[in-house]
Amino acid sequence: PCKPVDYALKTKRAARAEAQDMVLRALMDEADPFFTEEELAVVRWGRNGGSAGNTPSRLRGKNKGGFAIYRNASALECVIGYMYISDGDRLQQMMERVIGSGLLERTTLEKWK
Repeated sequence: PCKPVDYALKTKRAARAEAQDMVLRALMDEADPFFTEEELAVVRWGRNGGSAGNTPSRLRGKNKGGFAIYRNASALECVIGYMYISDGDRLQQMMERVIGSGLLERTTLEKWK
């Protein structure tokens, strides 16, 4: 078992935009894509939301990935919400894939700058 502070740190790292971006890119991997065409439309719609002004300051600046990372994180949140409302079994499949691949664990080990 970990200390409570370690659990808190892992949770924060998994919830960051950088981690969500990593998960979305893995799910969209051309070698083994997860999303249906309808879900990809939701991803594209979710990416278009927001503005550069909403991007967290840690992502702003040269060579930080910034707005693209933030847009991907928003897109993942949109498709999760869409699946939650429309198809809970599909959401469960996605979460099993993310957790089963070890991707979620890797995001909690990353030390984002």
